[in-house]
Amino acid sequence: MNIYLVSILFLIPFLAQMILSITLDKNKEVTLKAKKDNIDIVDELIKKHNLDTYVVSSRKVLYADYDYKRNVLRISNNLYNNNSLKAICISVYEIAKAILKQEKDKRLKIKETIKPLFSILLILAYILIIIGIFAKNLRIISLSLGLIGIYIIYALITLKIESKIKDVAQDNLKQLNFLNPNELKEIDKILNVLTLNELGEVFTLIFKLMGRFF
Repeated sequence: MNIYLVSILFLIPFLAQMILSITLDKNKEVTLKAKKDNIDIVDELIKKHNLDTYVVSSRKVLYADYDYKRNVLRISNNLYNNNSLKAICISVYEIAKAILKQEKDKRLKIKETIKPLFSILLILAYILIIIGIFAKNLRIISLSLGLIGIYIIYALITLKIESKIKDVAQDNLKQLNFLNPNELKEIDKILNVLTLNELGEVFTLIFKLMGRFF
């Protein structure tokens, strides 16, 4: 097994997750000067674009996810009733997907169609790693690393559509007209790192599995 290849395999998502975590943590306490909550902004964008998207509260912490198939936006309560830049960016980034769906963006449709397959692939990869480690089987470990490599390739390819989602989110936030220049600058930084979320998922899942098995 090539140690350099394995190092590169994990270095890319590790750096993505580090950048994502550092940027979000930096802005978690930075709030809007305007008296607007996340709930106000989400509702305003849904009305502006005449979206038939349902907004559902989630018990998860700091969570927002757009279900493309069901056209449902799930947002955790601590994000929805929040006016931090972090909360607003995460929610508007997901709303941008609903906007692109309404515009019938083909690339987003393809990405969201194949995403569950690659998510299962990543979970399978980590299950195989655990089996391979306990069984001391290098072939199983090599297979799992190959599956992780395939997921990383998928995440890198889909960066282009993530960039489009980011652009839609940026444009809509700028059009709200109550953000000052400094807030817009920080929002641009946060939205830029949110495009790395798919890559960062490689390490997010590691922590989830470690918490479940150990």
